[in-house]
Parts: sequence; structure tokens; C-alpha cells
Amino acid sequence: VSISAGGAHSLLLDHVGTVWSHGKGHNGRLGLGHVESRHLPTQVCSTCWTDVQGVIHEARAVPRFAAVSAGYDHSVLLDSTGRVFSFGARESGKLGMGDGAQRFLPAQVMGLPKACAVSAGHFHTMVLVRGVEADVYHRQFIEAANRLSAEEESRQRRWEEENARRRAQMVAYQQQQAASMARYQQIQQTSYPPPRPYVPTPPMAVPHAVYPQYSQQQQQQQQQQQQQLQ
Repeated sequence: VSISAGGAHSLLLDHVGTVWSHGKGHNGRLGLGHVESRHLPTQVCSTCWTDVQGVIHEARAVPRFAAVSAGYDHSVLLDSTGRVFSFGARESGKLGMGDGAQRFLPAQVMGLPKACAVSAGHFHTMVLVRGVEADVYHRQFIEAANRLSAEEESRQRRWEEENARRRAQMVAYQQQQAASMARYQQIQQTSYPPPRPYVPTPPMAVPHAVYPQYSQQQQQQQQQQQQQLQ
């Protein structure tokens, strides 16, 4: 029913509303949940959604699509109810998600009225919507932006609180270690007094009575020395 060729990939739409993709899979532009390339058309059989904490989840429910458009390194789909889905590279905000995360599966672009046509360019995406008042769309856009800003501030606040808690735990641990070391040194000083200096003892004189043979030899030597002197 419809074919669209991008920078290095292609999108195919069949008569039942199923999307097929093939080509280079870098940045998730094929919408298959990974970055591997495909040399044959592969069915896009999953979508994804993001919760309030910014975590991306996979959803098996796939709507019937009515239009496809392949950009340079991202893709845009339009389903039969007028919802817009995008996936691929995130540069310049061309996915329309309001965050800096890439999408490897088709994700719905929130805050848009019912659309009737989509077009993906090099660094931008265009959506044509049905008749709607500008102030209604502007109000929806502002509400979505405020919601995303509040969620981002909440995540930043939780991150700062977690870092402060970890720093406090580290300081308490260091203080505990210092106190334990001080107690250990105090116990060492009180239990084990410093060693006394080593003083060598003089050799003990051995009496001649202990070695009688030695004393006789010594007496003979003394007598010989006296005779020689005479």
C-alpha cells in the first residue's frame, strides 16, 4: 500500500496495516528493538511506552497503521486512529518525545491531536492534523511540556536526595572507622606497655672448681713462666 525510503533503510506498509522494515538498523531506525541490520523485510511487531519515572517499557499491542515515512535515521508511523509513532535517532528532538532518549521500538508522540499525514525529514518531523483550534492544541502542548518538566524535576530531586544520603552514609562510615581505630590504639597502649631497652648482661665468671682439669693446666703454665723468669 505504501513504501518510504530513508537514508539507509526502507519502510513498507501492507494492506492489513502491518509495517515491515529492512536496511541499516543503526539508532533503532527499523523499529525492531535492536540496532542490527536486516537484508529482508521484517515485521514491526512491538511498540513501547514510557512511565512517569522515565522508564521505557515494551508493549506487544501493535495498532493498524495507515501511513509510514522514513527519515534519514528515524521513522514515523501513523495509525488508523490518527496517533503518531516515532522511533530511531533522537538528534534535534525529531522524535517529538520531549526527552533525550532514543527509541528502538515505535513510541507514541503524546500531546498531538488526531493526525492525517506524517513526514520525516533529515533533522525534523512534520505532522498534518485535522481541523483543530490553535489554542486547544497550544494548551495541550503546554500541559504536556509542564508534565514532562515536573517529571524531570522530580527525577532530579530524587537523584540529589539519593546522592546526599549516600554521602551521609560515607561520612558516618569514615567516622566509625576513625573511632574504631582510636579505641584499638588505646587498648594497645593500656594492655601492652612499651618494651624496655635491651641491656646486655656481663659474662658470668666460672669458678675453677667446676673445671678441675683446666685449673691444673693453668697452674702448670704459671709455674713454667715463673721458672723462665728466674
